[in-house]
Amino acid sequence: MPHLLSSSQSLNLVDSFNRLDLFRPFSSSQPKSTAALLCIAVLLAQSTPSLASSSSKRGLVDITTLGNAIQDDAVITAPGSDLSWYYNYGPTATPSLASQKNLQFSPMLWGEANSGNFMSTVESQIHGGANITSVLSFNEPDGCGNTGGACMQPSAAASIWKAQLEPLRSKYGIKVGMPAITSSQTGLTWLQSFMTYCDGGCNPDFLTIHYYGDFGGMASWIGQMNASYLSNVTSGMWITEFAYANQDLNDTQAYYNQTTEYLDRLDYIERYSYFGSFRSSVSNVGPNVAMFDSTGKLTAIGNSYMGGNFSGATPNMGAGAAPSTTTTTSGASGSFAFSGAAAIVASCIAGLLAW
Repeated sequence: MPHLLSSSQSLNLVDSFNRLDLFRPFSSSQPKSTAALLCIAVLLAQSTPSLASSSSKRGLVDITTLGNAIQDDAVITAPGSDLSWYYNYGPTATPSLASQKNLQFSPMLWGEANSGNFMSTVESQIHGGANITSVLSFNEPDGCGNTGGACMQPSAAASIWKAQLEPLRSKYGIKVGMPAITSSQTGLTWLQSFMTYCDGGCNPDFLTIHYYGDFGGMASWIGQMNASYLSNVTSGMWITEFAYANQDLNDTQAYYNQTTEYLDRLDYIERYSYFGSFRSSVSNVGPNVAMFDSTGKLTAIGNSYMGGNFSGATPNMGAGAAPSTTTTTSGASGSFAFSGAAAIVASCIAGLLAW
């Protein structure tokens, strides 16, 4: 697989070539050996196997209702995987993952239904030896309809928080995430109303963000939430759902690469979980976001998310789809870097031939 230079590596090479005027025809004032060596350096960089993409922030969105969840979970959490934590939209650990000591479970109080025993359920797991240090609260509580939101009144959410979540903070020191609203004005309005009803009685420890859209929109949303609410929490921010839904494969992979690199760079992003831990044939956000193809083979995104190289099976929709093949596609920064490096190589070769 060709090695895709990072944006910083590519810009450094471009700068080096610019200083040597190698985008102009070569002249006797430039040592031919230097020019040749720089051309060779770029070519070698492009042919070197890529390094693994590793991050301690990565977690698993475990969707236990899917038919192949147990089988696929075993693959994505295998020894050597980058994943360090997971959630499953529920209050109790996934049985097939409960024995994995290196994979920490974060319970979720999803919505109003069955919320009355959430604290006791978490306490029971703690007393049973579970290492629970954080919990997630209401899943898109402003979302009503068929979008998967909890659809709660802010007043009800505030009351439930005070009864079920705040005691976990004071009694066990468990960190609690702010409600994960939709990335919309409706979500912002809901969250402001929720904080008003809390009247100082709800003390979230970290922001919880969902976003479905391109990288620019996601970065803007993170910045907006950071500016508006980061001062209201004691810790930082978690991105617990994100994907570029229903896009072509190149754009989806470019988004994944650019976004994960960005999230790894930001100090206040403590954890993130990509929404794609399922097979392409059952995805409700388009097949190309998936970490598995329809047969359970890891895609390039799935392999990379676990800490491997950016290569893997091509997402497909199952029966009648094209057979899986190995693919290597760059991300946004990688595409730019590859184009820049390719231009440099072309310039080198043309210049040397004309010299």
